[in-house]
Amino acid sequence: MIKESKLSNLSLQPLRDLAWALLQTPLFTHIPDFDDTWLKRDFIADDVIKWCYQIEQRPNMLFEHMADQRSSRLGLYFEHLLAFYFTYYPNQNNPRFQVLAKNYQVQKLRRTLGEFDFIIYDKDLGKTIHLETSLKFYLGHKALVDDIPNNLPYYNWHHWVGPNKQDTLAKKMIHLKKKQLPLSQSPLGLSALKQLKGLSLPLERRLLFSGRFYFPRDLKIEIPSYSQTSTKHWWTKLNRLIERPEQLSSGHFYCILPRSYWLSEFSTITECDNLITLTADELLAAVISESKNTQPVFHVIELAEIKTQLIEHNRFFIIP
Repeated sequence: MIKESKLSNLSLQPLRDLAWALLQTPLFTHIPDFDDTWLKRDFIADDVIKWCYQIEQRPNMLFEHMADQRSSRLGLYFEHLLAFYFTYYPNQNNPRFQVLAKNYQVQKLRRTLGEFDFIIYDKDLGKTIHLETSLKFYLGHKALVDDIPNNLPYYNWHHWVGPNKQDTLAKKMIHLKKKQLPLSQSPLGLSALKQLKGLSLPLERRLLFSGRFYFPRDLKIEIPSYSQTSTKHWWTKLNRLIERPEQLSSGHFYCILPRSYWLSEFSTITECDNLITLTADELLAAVISESKNTQPVFHVIELAEIKTQLIEHNRFFIIP
């Protein structure tokens, strides 16, 4: 997989985000009780980064495609980026993929029992693929968080919690394993799939799980089981940051990231005009000020100045 720093030369953020989604180091390459074929990335082209640079030269298709995305939800933005790849790679006139369905619901008696993220036919592989996608950012905790419903122990994944404490890695993986990925093999799922034109069975199943894991700043914990993730990303509580401002480096700069900037690495080419750059003292003052009336979650990038350019050094969460 290509290093994130290689992607930052793409000036268009949606292309950078798409390349990051497809080419970042996988969060998981093997899980004992997941079928290994689920984690294969054989649908990702070897020259996809070259294709992104070609799209950047003539981006009208991209602009038109992204104009259809009206939701600010990151998961839907993530799926919409992937839909662009499946529709236009390697070119509009002769695409490699045929999108047979997207967000295709399985219903019984007007009740939705499940949904397929993508059903695609891959001409190069000669296979029809049921692809489930997931974009997640999880914060590691030492102990089980009891106030999250259905947070069942599953390896050590129940210790990895979303920044808004709505879900955990364990809950997501149980849902993927028991509900989402088996859907195309279930009687109701197969019945729904037979309504699609051009579909050939059986289907291959794939999972594209993108995101990051963030480690507590002051505590050593185990990485998520069976993950090869980097341990550099971190999180801290606001009161701990106030008590220990030395967690921030006086020689670096910081930007509070809008949700739309949570995916790919910071790019000097474009972001310097769109984000406010803060010193460590200014960042601390800003998060204290914004936290007085509400309890927001802050996603922050730390920037180092190298040869007069600001380069992403790290990123972290500050939570209430």
